[in-house]
Amino acid sequence: MYPENAAFSSKLHTLQLFWDSVSLGALKKCPRYYQLRHIEGWQPRQRSVDLAFGIFMHSGRERYYHARAEGKLHEEALDFALQYVLEATWDSKSNRPWQGDQYKNRFTLCRALVAYCDKWQDDALVTVIKSDKKPAVEESFRFPLGFGPTTSLPYDAQTDQGGDSEEYFLCGHLDRLVEFSDRLWISDLKTTRHTIDSYYFAQFTPSNQFSIYVLAGNIVLGRKVAGLIVDAVQVGVNFEPRFGRALIERTEAQLSEFVRGLHALLRSAEYYARQNFWPMNEQACFRCEFRSICSRAPSVREQWLKADFERSHWDPTKVRGDI
Repeated sequence: MYPENAAFSSKLHTLQLFWDSVSLGALKKCPRYYQLRHIEGWQPRQRSVDLAFGIFMHSGRERYYHARAEGKLHEEALDFALQYVLEATWDSKSNRPWQGDQYKNRFTLCRALVAYCDKWQDDALVTVIKSDKKPAVEESFRFPLGFGPTTSLPYDAQTDQGGDSEEYFLCGHLDRLVEFSDRLWISDLKTTRHTIDSYYFAQFTPSNQFSIYVLAGNIVLGRKVAGLIVDAVQVGVNFEPRFGRALIERTEAQLSEFVRGLHALLRSAEYYARQNFWPMNEQACFRCEFRSICSRAPSVREQWLKADFERSHWDPTKVRGDI
């Protein structure tokens, strides 16, 4: 019934053990949304334009910093990154470029990438170079939270797995590690259609994603992370890309509170998994892609899902980086 996903328990297939900001955010938004998207693996047949644009932009920036770490000058590194983006956004099946929408499309993507690399070619942020001489960009992490399900999971005769305890993990990917003002920071790239101002940056405190990043940096890197430096790029139709940068920090008290919240949240997830029932949060239905599904009778939801969605899965255990 459920797509294969290494992030879930082999003994209780609806219980996720490896969590990232995406799956945690989905559970916080609505347990039913989380069930449909992450347990059953349903997603719209057409990928979100914002998601696709962000992936292309990050991949282009990753290649730019790899080229710079190899000693290439700015223009050569930019050519390398731009060549990748042009190839990645070409649809060989339809023999045409990725269309996107009015704001985010192949042209505005290339324009934003070029403008971003031009603006920050002499950046005060210095990319961390690892022992293998590669830049610390798209760095995957995984670490145990120190607790797991409240009781051992039952013996599974099919997998011959006993009732030994399992553990929860946090995992994900750090955009870029940088040195700035003699401190270690995580540089994170965001693209938006909206004005970049103090209101825009306020969304990152509190933020599920950023708290995980700082916590991960402190634990995995073995060195205190000062916080995140957000590079925001506003993408428009009739104007050149606009930029903003902000420093986002987390105190020890904030991180402790966040971890305490994880305990409570994952206890709820365990309860839902054992009951095999994921309740709706009707307050989160506005603009949810599953609203048309949840509004129908339970007996017919499956057939509507099959008609309007396709099955895939988000696996937080997959490693990125080192192109």
